[in-house]
Amino acid sequence: MRNPHGYIKVTEGVPHKGGDVWGEADTFQCSHCGKHVMVKAKASLDALGNMCRGCMQMICPACVNRTTTVIEIYGQRVELQGCVTWERNMEIQEARARLHRAATRG
Repeated sequence: MRNPHGYIKVTEGVPHKGGDVWGEADTFQCSHCGKHVMVKAKASLDALGNMCRGCMQMICPACVNRTTTVIEIYGQRVELQGCVTWERNMEIQEARARLHRAATRG
């Protein structure tokens, strides 16, 4: 991967002949759900996930076909259409919590 977001070195699990390192790989973080995805050497873009055309960031295979993001606000499920990044989802949740605190104070 040209510009990986991270690097993982798995040292526990199945021991192998060369030492105690079980595996190493570059990683990227999905822009929509925050999941870290291990990048296998010479893997195609489709096998890794894909590039979101809304935020121009890498997304995991689970988020590729997702067209809506469902969040819960005061017991009601709300569907958000299009690209909703993990960071944007957290901003929505924080705003909801601030509104709830303000409503319960007064």
